[in-house]
Amino acid sequence: MNILQRITRQRTQVVLREPFFGRLILRLDMREDPKCPTFWTDGKYIGFNPDYADKLTDEELRGILIHEVMHCANLHPYRREGRNMAKWNIAADLAINGLILKSGFTLPHGGLVDDELTGEAAERIYNKLPDQQDGQGKGGKGQGQGALDEVRDATASQGDSQESASEGEEGWREAVVQAANVERGRVPAGFERMVQRVQRGRVDWRSLLRQFLNQVRRSDYSWSRPSRRHLSQGFILPSMRSIECGTIVFAIDTSGSMDRAILNKVWSECLSALEDIRPEAYIVPCDTEVQAAHVVHVEAGDELGSLNLPGGGGTDFRPVFDYLEREQIEPSVMLYFTDLEGEFPKVEPPYPVMWITDNDRQSAPFGITLAVLS
Repeated sequence: MNILQRITRQRTQVVLREPFFGRLILRLDMREDPKCPTFWTDGKYIGFNPDYADKLTDEELRGILIHEVMHCANLHPYRREGRNMAKWNIAADLAINGLILKSGFTLPHGGLVDDELTGEAAERIYNKLPDQQDGQGKGGKGQGQGALDEVRDATASQGDSQESASEGEEGWREAVVQAANVERGRVPAGFERMVQRVQRGRVDWRSLLRQFLNQVRRSDYSWSRPSRRHLSQGFILPSMRSIECGTIVFAIDTSGSMDRAILNKVWSECLSALEDIRPEAYIVPCDTEVQAAHVVHVEAGDELGSLNLPGGGGTDFRPVFDYLEREQIEPSVMLYFTDLEGEFPKVEPPYPVMWITDNDRQSAPFGITLAVLS
């Protein structure tokens, strides 16, 4: 029996013995690839090195197939977004390997496992890992220091358009949710959160963000606050401001643990949503204290521009609320970008707050929590 026949047989065993995974593995075609060191997936194929695969036991082959399915079910081929490839591969492995082993499957020698990171989103694990060198990682416990396989970007590997990649991502979301619904009660222990995360990702966070920001767009000129841009030229002219929207505060956790790729993505969406609203805005960076030198005040109609934030230490949310009270800033709404790992105010403020986070394990004690992971 050659290696392709062995893999096909183990693929069939997954379908027969593990119906939840079986429904998902049928979405992937097998591809022999002598140039890759071990295995890879891109959301469409499972590639394998025949020499490497032939040295694995049947149990290890079945485990590595489950491993590839789990990468796809967690949308790892679609979510790297410019992060370092080697480090992303290690983070993705640490997210799923512990769950696979706890479910009774066997992985090839060298699989990274860290109980503290098992089941977390790969984005959050990535932020906790040190920089990688030569594809090696030191962020997990196991028999080796590198990823078991390659998680390839869907578009780069397949040569597909961005639209095709998006369809592939949505197809996997649908498949995971459908498999969980059909196999209700038979989803292996520990995988429920993964399904919830994928299902929650189907909610369009961009629409929710716009609904939060997109209040009445009626604007007027105000003489009570002359335009700062013209004062320096000796002209006293009224400033344009949104009457209904008022002031928006963007509070930003600069502790370094918040995923910067996600932060930049959401910030771009904020800029787009605010183009028609034209509010007065404050950008308030904070770690354990407000970094006053970096607070930016933007008048209605000014360009918010790109983010250029200093790094910092721990996280404490209270200083932002204290700063606004001290400076007598009364926002209509606040958007707080954070990982939610810090000290919250004991008293809810008198204005609405949306917490935008990469943490899908917890919610803020007040306001709206919007978990953004994909």
